[in-house]
This record gives sequence, structure tokens and C-alpha cells, in this order.
Amino acid sequence: MELVLNERDYKIFQCLQKGTSKALAEIIQETSLPQSQVMAFAVQGEKEGWLKIHEEVKEELMLREGAPKKLPERILLETLGDTQSLSMSDLAQKVKQLGLNMKDIMKWGRERGWFESLNKEFVVTEEALKYLKRKDDDEKVLEYLQDHERAFLDELVEKLEVRKERVLQLLKRRNELVKIKERKIRSLELVQDIKASLKKERSQLTPEEIESGAWREALKELKPYNVALPAKVTYPAKIHPLQKIFQETRKAFLHMGFEEIVSPYVETAFWDFDALFQPQDHPARDMQDTFYL
Repeated sequence: MELVLNERDYKIFQCLQKGTSKALAEIIQETSLPQSQVMAFAVQGEKEGWLKIHEEVKEELMLREGAPKKLPERILLETLGDTQSLSMSDLAQKVKQLGLNMKDIMKWGRERGWFESLNKEFVVTEEALKYLKRKDDDEKVLEYLQDHERAFLDELVEKLEVRKERVLQLLKRRNELVKIKERKIRSLELVQDIKASLKKERSQLTPEEIESGAWREALKELKPYNVALPAKVTYPAKIHPLQKIFQETRKAFLHMGFEEIVSPYVETAFWDFDALFQPQDHPARDMQDTFYL
């Protein structure tokens, strides 16, 4: 079976290799074609059986504007250092000095397992001391987003060696830090090797081919054009009958030697009647035929 592709589709086909998936976004970037045209090619290829469209849902992380570079619980932990406990009143004073929010520290510190409150004492856990010299998984992600603004979580898991579940646990409810959005990622895979049966179809000649005479050989690749195909019926605009009468009347007066001038909508009776030598008792001067202001 011979497969005929136009120049645009052939350009997309060259980006694909048999047995290897390629992201739709990469193909769009390489070909500089709009997504609608690439998807039209993909749908046609899948319909004919030589192309496969893969869809995968991924979480994309986008850094919120104004997100802090350091989390409040991290600032407090580094400030306390090796201190394992202090009274709640001392804690409140320390938090106030640092300009932090007590509620956020207690909420997310407990979520991480860093802080506890026992008998009106604020306790720094052994788990927190482990993270005193190293960063938690979500902190690594936030640090990366400070430079890149957005990224897919699966890519960060491999690149930063973080745990996906841990990142989602700590960031999914912190909307003030990041926005997590599920995106459908499409990729294309060539499932059949059709290069042997592929024919490139052209729709135009280059100036160089016309000048050198190479157009004679290029004619074999040109897409046939059927001039007998029915075209879309067009209904051009028409002049309104009343407007047509106005134009014909204007033209007649101009040919007779009259001049066209611009005047206001409201004119004095002198110019409308007396200047035209209309008799004083002419019926057109009556209120039934003339609107007086």
C-alpha cells in the first residue's frame, strides 16, 4: 500500500521513529506547526493503523507568585538548632521576633513530624533533627521551582531523587506555595515502518526549480489539482434599492451642473424656501409637510 503525505505531514513524519514515542510538544517545537495540524496528522495516522496516540496524565507544579524561598517551619528549626524543647510562651516570643505565623508553624511542623506540644512544652522531635542539615523532599522541589517556575512531578522525582508521595503529601494543601494541576500529555508512536511505501506529495514549486528547469521532474511529485471541483457559492453584497435611487438621483443632478454641499440637519426657512424662490403660500411650508423647531 502506497502512503501519500503532503509536505506538512511529511515534515511531521520525519520527527518520528518506529517503536519510539515522542511528545506532542516536542514535535510542535521541531516542526513549528500549530497543534491542530499535528493532531490532524496523528488522528489520520491512527485511523489508518500506522500511528499510535498515547495519553498520560501528569501532575504539573507551578510556583505561586510571592512564594517564600524558605518555609516558616524550616526557619524556626534552623533558628532553634539543637534545642529540643522550650515553653510555649518562649516559642511565641521567638516566632514573633522572626516575623512568622504561629499557626502555620504548628500545622505544617506537625504534618512533617518535626514539632510536638506536650504539657505546654514545644518539643523538637528526633525526626526534625535529621532534617536540620538536609532538606526535605518538598523543599528540594520548591528550590528547583524558584529557578524554573514550573515542572512535571515525575521528572522531578528522577532529577532530584525525591519521593512522589512525600511531595504530594506536603504540597498538595499548600496552595500559597504551589499550584498542582493535572495535565494530559500526548505522545505519538510510529507502530509500522512505512518509509518504503511512503510518497511525498508537493503542492508548489520553488523559484529555483522554475529558473533551472528542474520543475519538469518536480511535476511528478506535485499534487494534482482538479479545476472542475465545485467551489463554495458566494453571495456578494448588493446595494439597497432605496440607496440605489439616492445614488442615481444624485448622479443626475451633478450631471445637470448642480454642486453638492454639506449642510446641517436643521436649517433655517430662508435657505429651505426663500432661497429656492418658493411662494409664501406654498403648501410645503405648512406644518404638515415641514417640521419646525
